[in-house]
Amino acid sequence: GALGSAGGFGSDGLGGFHDVMTREEDRQFGDVFSAGVRGDGKQYTTDISQDVHLNLSGLKNQFDAVSSVDRQIAGQLRKEVDDLHKDMKMLQSEIQQETQLQKKMTQEMDQHEAHDKRPSLNAQLLETKGRLASLRDERKTLNAVGAS
Repeated sequence: GALGSAGGFGSDGLGGFHDVMTREEDRQFGDVFSAGVRGDGKQYTTDISQDVHLNLSGLKNQFDAVSSVDRQIAGQLRKEVDDLHKDMKMLQSEIQQETQLQKKMTQEMDQHEAHDKRPSLNAQLLETKGRLASLRDERKTLNAVGAS
């Protein structure tokens, strides 16, 4: 067939497009050539099937290259995401530890403040009890004066 025998898709051992064509299709196309005259007057012929094969090979190579770069980029992005995830976990752990430390410090400060305020509060309590006793004495006196 033309495509197989014209140096294109089957006879060169590269497989390619010929793999998806049947022998009947191969016979139907016949030899595919282009002919003409160049600007300098010389005649030329071109095996179009070979050009198509080269174009398909070029496209396959480009696709393979893009696919390879895509896999590399995806792998790098996965690595970066994993690294960021590890960093985030570490930061969360540090924040949790810091929060616990602040809570503990606040409790200790509250305990110290309560301990420091205790003498002052005891003094206030004694003073208030003294005023209460004084007010009770005044009331007794007023009640005694009012009863007489």
